[in-house]
Amino acid sequence: MLKNGSILLVLPLLFLSQKLFQKFLSIFNSMKLTTLLAAFSLFFIQLINAQNIVGSWKGDIDVQGMKLPFILNIKKDGNSYSSTVDSPKQGAKDIPVDKTDFTDGELSFEQQALGVSYKGKFSNGKIEGTFRQGNFSVPLTFIPNTENFVINRPQTPKPPFNYDTEDITFQNPKDKNTLAGTISQPKNFDKNQPVVILITGSGSQNRDEEIFEHKPFAVIADYFAKQGIATLRIDDRGIGGSSQGSGNDTTYNFSTDINSAVDYLMSKGYKNIGLLGHSEGGMIAPMVAAGNKNVKFTVLMAAPGTSIDQLLVQQNYLAGKLMGQSEA
Repeated sequence: MLKNGSILLVLPLLFLSQKLFQKFLSIFNSMKLTTLLAAFSLFFIQLINAQNIVGSWKGDIDVQGMKLPFILNIKKDGNSYSSTVDSPKQGAKDIPVDKTDFTDGELSFEQQALGVSYKGKFSNGKIEGTFRQGNFSVPLTFIPNTENFVINRPQTPKPPFNYDTEDITFQNPKDKNTLAGTISQPKNFDKNQPVVILITGSGSQNRDEEIFEHKPFAVIADYFAKQGIATLRIDDRGIGGSSQGSGNDTTYNFSTDINSAVDYLMSKGYKNIGLLGHSEGGMIAPMVAAGNKNVKFTVLMAAPGTSIDQLLVQQNYLAGKLMGQSEA
């Protein structure tokens, strides 16, 4: 207490900028003690809350009795927040979240591509709220995460390789776009031996068809090269070294990319060209093979066996059923 009867408050200057400190002093000189103490307490409660919300949080999503660990990683930059999410059991890590907000103790975030959203209240060192994905909703409580989630992909090929690799580019003359990819082939490869073009599934993917740090096409190319088979794997439009498409591209447009890849390999002297299509790639491969006589064989992986309209209806039905929706 000072001689004039006022009380001296020692502020933790570590948390305050000079500008904020001067502002606080001006408020201090103009307020009564009781009001000042209330404002002081509120200020530091908000400051501590803002600091505590930053970090890694873990919760378990209950999906029909099965616990699915879900990790939320929150960062703060100035006055704004950002976050990523991990799903360890699904091998997913550092998925960017589109919107993250923390205001007055209320946390919300949204990941649009997955249709995921969350709203919760931060209190007593945990976040309690509701997780939503599509029509599925479930209570979800986050507590501080103390585990370090690391994805282990021992199958991913690592150099030095005992086969040759070459990064290439070629043009699609029909749609006038550039495509980039990698040819992997055994040493002293005879171009009468098989070479397989790997065709990715739906969504924009790189030449390795990478998802959640798994690179299935890199694994397949590595295995094939060791078995005497060459491969060409290609970045999708707008990914890696490939140029953007029109923005309204369809499966047909993607098939012209693969047709151009066949023509490119023919121009380089390859004679025994085949296609391996995964998912949507399993739809594209027959389209190309039907119109290009230079395709000698096709391999379909997880390709649909129905028309696309029937496929989409069935996918939506099964997704809703998994999320607990009724048959009605």
